[in-house]
Amino acid sequence: GREGTVPDDMLYHSLEKESDGFLESELQAHYDSWYGGYLRRVAYPQYAEVQCFGHREPKMASAEPVHCKELTAYDKLQSFVGLENAKNAMDRMLSAHRARKLYSQHGIKADTHPMHMVFTGNPGTAKTTVARMYARILREEGILRKGELIEVSRADLVGKYVGWTARLVKDHIRKAKGSVLFIDEAYSLLNGKEGQFGEEAINTLVMEMENCREDTLIILAGYPGPMEELLRFNPGLRSRIGFHISFEDYSSSEMLQILRMMAQEHGFVLDEGVGQRLLPFLEQAALAVESGNGRFVRNMLDIARMKQAERLLRMSPDELTVDSVKTLLPQDFEQPAVGRQTQTLIGFQQ
Repeated sequence: GREGTVPDDMLYHSLEKESDGFLESELQAHYDSWYGGYLRRVAYPQYAEVQCFGHREPKMASAEPVHCKELTAYDKLQSFVGLENAKNAMDRMLSAHRARKLYSQHGIKADTHPMHMVFTGNPGTAKTTVARMYARILREEGILRKGELIEVSRADLVGKYVGWTARLVKDHIRKAKGSVLFIDEAYSLLNGKEGQFGEEAINTLVMEMENCREDTLIILAGYPGPMEELLRFNPGLRSRIGFHISFEDYSSSEMLQILRMMAQEHGFVLDEGVGQRLLPFLEQAALAVESGNGRFVRNMLDIARMKQAERLLRMSPDELTVDSVKTLLPQDFEQPAVGRQTQTLIGFQQ
């Protein structure tokens, strides 16, 4: 309190106990209101009946106004470009969870549907990003307790000695309890010199998927063809998968939309001529197996930002305005060299 004042019960009773919290400005407003009354009641009682001109009772609000709240993980997923299969799969999972709760409320026993998943798609189709978003959504919905994303690969799961591999698989699943275990390029478990240990990893994984079906989500991800071979290798693996989600390559218009969103996230805008310049190249990239996706677009943006920085440094101080600094121009984007169907992205050229 201010010097010489002692807070009394009237200060605390003025606060709404049912509120979740207050902003600093709101607490200050309440204190100022109480202090004015304190002066009239205690310091200057002769003015007790005098009303302060223009005095208004402060209006309390939640510490987190609705308009200031961040998007939920579910809303964030819905805002992503494309990914209709992934969005629909999450809707089905949430519907199944809510239906089980409804059955339970009416005394009906419902079996737990396996929620383990297979993600198939080419590089850059947002498989890891969606897995991370799934973890957040399932935590917000109360389906998973922690909702973290634990990423592992063959090197994390396959040991070099008998008995080592099973322990590694069980340890990682235990660490992922209440979260999402994401195994990228899962078909690589069948490859390598330690082939028998890779088979041991798959067999252990199949057994543990049944044991953790209620509190852990395991996602196997990779290219479509090799992932199908993995599922054929162990029939028990397929039976424990609740969702098979295909991640389609992005079209040229979707890639341009992703580029605009990525630029916006970094505080940039694209000049109107950027789309006209890039669409022919993006259409060519969309035909390439490993080029026409999110990573390809991210690389384009990174190089454009470097080119823009070089351009800005050549400008005079008078030319540097807010708009010029935040706008990416068509000349900032180089023509990407796109590989053929069997080639990977090989970079950029003048």
